[in-house]
Amino acid sequence: MHSTYHLGFFCSLLLFFFPLFAEETPYFVPPEGWQEMHPKNLTSFVQMGYVEPRRASFAPSINIAEEEVEDCSQKEYVQIVQDLYANKKSASSRKLGAIKTKVGRADLLEVTMQKGSFTVKMLQCILVRKGKAHIMTGACLDKEWSALRPAFVEAFRSFKVVEDLLEDLSDPSRKEKIEKTLQTLASILQDPSFPQKAKEDKVLEFHAHLAKECKEQGSYWHYLVVQKLHTMLAG
Repeated sequence: MHSTYHLGFFCSLLLFFFPLFAEETPYFVPPEGWQEMHPKNLTSFVQMGYVEPRRASFAPSINIAEEEVEDCSQKEYVQIVQDLYANKKSASSRKLGAIKTKVGRADLLEVTMQKGSFTVKMLQCILVRKGKAHIMTGACLDKEWSALRPAFVEAFRSFKVVEDLLEDLSDPSRKEKIEKTLQTLASILQDPSFPQKAKEDKVLEFHAHLAKECKEQGSYWHYLVVQKLHTMLAG
């Protein structure tokens, strides 16, 4: 009876654990060292944003957004975006052609906007896939454009949509280690007798572990994996 109980708990844990990671997820690799934006500074369409960690009147940033676009092609969506900028007196845009991402061809837009006394340049990468528009935007002051544009392009090229966050780990041994650690952590998070503060500390420790062991995945991938654990923690 005792062993049957533990087997049942383990099976239910697996059924709960694996669907958390086995779902289609878009992500990109932000510039190294850039910091996560506070959620209160993100609009409802924006999944995550990053800023260059320095004090400035207008810090360079990059973000990723998503919008449902039923029956709309990529060409049509890009035109809609350009029309929106055309209706703004303080903004202008121009097409820069295509860019190859990890999941397919996207379109690039260069946008110039006036924000008070500042001239802001934005590079936008737009890809429409399966009824969703994925938009990545890099922004900086006009005077920093030539220096930061390559970093924005590199981040855009890294964009991909994965069926499973864990499957994106190319090293089998590393993937196995991460999965074992996650399973152990999942059992702790689902244990009602384990103190809540201790659970939160375990998640923080795991986040630091990912940053060290999975650098090539980038900070946004680390964030997404940890968010899955927070979902489990909240449950």
